[in-house]
Amino acid sequence: MKNRIFALLLVICLLSTSAAAAGVGSDVSLSALARAEFADAVVTADGKVLACDTWNKVIWDLSGETPSLYAGRIGVSDLSGEPMGRYFDASDRLRAFFLEPTAIVPFLDGYAVTDASANVVRYVTKTSVRTLGGSGKEGEKNGVGASVRFSHPTGLAVDENGTLYIADTGNGCIRTMTKKGRVSTLYSGLSEPTGLCWQGGALFVAETGKNRVIRLTEGKFEVVAGRTVAAEEPGVYYGGFVNGPAEKAEFDHPQGVAVTEDGTVYVADTLNNAIRMVKNGRVYTVAHSEDMLSAPVKPCGLTVSSNKVLASCRGIVMTLDAPSAKFTDVKSGDWFAPYAGEAALRRLVLGTTESTFSPAVLTNRAQFAVMLGRLQSQCDGSMVIDGDAALADIADDTWYTAAARWAVDKGIILGINGSFEPSGSLTREQAAVMLWRYAEMTGLNVNDLDDIDLASSFSDSAQVSGWAQEAMRWAVGKGILTGADGALTPLAQIDRAQTAAILLRFMDVYGL
Repeated sequence: MKNRIFALLLVICLLSTSAAAAGVGSDVSLSALARAEFADAVVTADGKVLACDTWNKVIWDLSGETPSLYAGRIGVSDLSGEPMGRYFDASDRLRAFFLEPTAIVPFLDGYAVTDASANVVRYVTKTSVRTLGGSGKEGEKNGVGASVRFSHPTGLAVDENGTLYIADTGNGCIRTMTKKGRVSTLYSGLSEPTGLCWQGGALFVAETGKNRVIRLTEGKFEVVAGRTVAAEEPGVYYGGFVNGPAEKAEFDHPQGVAVTEDGTVYVADTLNNAIRMVKNGRVYTVAHSEDMLSAPVKPCGLTVSSNKVLASCRGIVMTLDAPSAKFTDVKSGDWFAPYAGEAALRRLVLGTTESTFSPAVLTNRAQFAVMLGRLQSQCDGSMVIDGDAALADIADDTWYTAAARWAVDKGIILGINGSFEPSGSLTREQAAVMLWRYAEMTGLNVNDLDDIDLASSFSDSAQVSGWAQEAMRWAVGKGILTGADGALTPLAQIDRAQTAAILLRFMDVYGL
């Protein structure tokens, strides 16, 4: 399975010039897009893609071959090169100004837009821009129109009845606005709520300050995913980058959330430069920028259109292909079918092509090192998988170099007579030993093995090498390694299907 970004709705022209002023009737300077920072986007009923740009402080129409301004004007740049914004309504939507357009959703006959720094919610129609609610002054006050006070409103969502939901971020609450403009507080006491999504009768919220996603259903609060880790300073929480069970997963200041019709939750994990997915109680990484040079960089807003996910990031709005782990060479009745699909989805054992898993192909030592590195990244995405192991046959700049050096440095793989032997075969007992050492390295309990007797269960237990005895007892005792027909076959070479199985069993045993 490959996670693909299959369409770039906007390709940035990487020019060195600063953003130019663009007024009514003028051509849009592509240099303005070189510093675009998209906070949110929406697909309109007629197929337009409208995106909020917090750098240029305008709303773009990205539907055509060339992006065009949909609302707002790009102001004169300040000394840093950033266009200056204003809070200014206008009867011509191209003559209005924004301070920080952050989220956009269909509302009434136009679009509601949060102007975060102006502390208001704006209304963009086919012709004009006006204020829906907010006095422009910070505070927390319900009411109608200018009597309302917001504090840095960000995310927006609309339910099937036309009620508008507003993330009043600075006030730590969720507000609602009726079609008549009356604002009420739905839920308070949150830590920097930002992105919102209404789906299936519930409001999903990216609670940025506590690094999690929550769900509000009829006033009831529920954590969907994300572990909150308090810092020493009151009200401050540490972010992390951990996949796995939803209650143990960690995010770093997520700012966007979107939910598809089948209930799959996507999260814009902003400071991790990643798009994450919550499915069947587990968090996966769908897309990740490790070098800040490829998308997604600082993803903020997410929206669903035709069950596809649009992510608004620095420089681009991109459409994500839904992860798939279906292979033509894996049948539903195969014993390894559930392992192959899930190992691919967790990005532990990838397909050999987009459509094939190659279950019977043998796993070599370099491949297993890479898989263990991926396992570690799933458990702690902040760990650097690399090292300076000085084994002569670990070549520089190969697909396995970083993982091999990391595995040797951590004592997971000891080498054979001073060599790594990357293409060397891997036996079942060798794989068990490496996984056992990995468990020890990460502080997992591998010692409760007193009642495990290999000889009483397997006819070929005498074939287990002396140096592998303890690890094999651990692997068998934990149910990570199983035999067939009363045989353990410790010296048999391990294939990709078996590799996927032992890695997933290991994760399940330890709740990873």
